[in-house]
Amino acid sequence: METSEDLYKDMIFNHPLFLITDEDMCYTGKGDDYRGTVNVTRTFESCLPWTRVQNCPHHAFDSGDLDDDLVDNYCRNPGSGTKPWCYTHYEDCNRNYCDPCGLESCYDLLDDCAMLVAEEPTFCQNNVEAQRICRQSCGFCMMGKPKPGI
Repeated sequence: METSEDLYKDMIFNHPLFLITDEDMCYTGKGDDYRGTVNVTRTFESCLPWTRVQNCPHHAFDSGDLDDDLVDNYCRNPGSGTKPWCYTHYEDCNRNYCDPCGLESCYDLLDDCAMLVAEEPTFCQNNVEAQRICRQSCGFCMMGKPKPGI
């Protein structure tokens, strides 16, 4: 005989939840210890993989950069520069700074944020992703760095 638990076990929603912590979003000092997963520059250029820029001064295989966690194409600060950065061009090793805290510019990640806010006045308060995806339309630009977990 089936129990109610048996009936509902296949109906349970099971999906991993990823919490974006303050450490993932921001950094302290010059960002030497930044280990987040931002992989675009402050001007939205894609970062190059650290393993593919061996012709540049800093790369994943440079003995002086082994402690800098140069993985994938994530923004990092090898060489203790001003803030996290990444290479954006293979040939000439051009690089640009990253804005993992989202403090340098305020923008919406979606084209329809203003419409979402207009259609649903509580969108910014009721949507846990609103502070991240619709910062400008929700009026979060002057609030400083995003709160942990949002």
